[in-house]
Amino acid sequence: MAGNGEFTAEERSYLSSLPAVARVTGSRIFYSTEFQDECMRRYWSGESPTAIFRDAGLDPKIIGAKRIERCIRRWRDAEEHSADLMARRRESLRRGRIDRADQTPRSRAAGDARIIALQASIISQLEELVDQLEQTRKAMEADRENGK
Repeated sequence: MAGNGEFTAEERSYLSSLPAVARVTGSRIFYSTEFQDECMRRYWSGESPTAIFRDAGLDPKIIGAKRIERCIRRWRDAEEHSADLMARRRESLRRGRIDRADQTPRSRAAGDARIIALQASIISQLEELVDQLEQTRKAMEADRENGK
């Protein structure tokens, strides 16, 4: 990397050729989803982040050690946030079923309606996320086709 934090044209060309890299700009690397998933699987198995990146052709001499640290931290935080969110939603659903034997048919129906509403909300949020990911994927494909 040049002293100004920008990748040289040669570095951008090299990085773009790697399967782990979805695209590269002057100062940013966008990693493929497959690499992110594989990287975190290996990280959670105890492998060194630097070794994982090196195996993918992403030497810290080119991309910088700090970039590796920040990627791992960002991906780890995203996974933990996602796991926390799912746990909270599961707990909300579980609470909706507590003491159902003591409920009247009317209160059961109200509880069922809350569960259905929560599930519908989760489905809607997941559909929005899928749409966003699809748009990102299409944009990345277009960039790749246009040589960016």
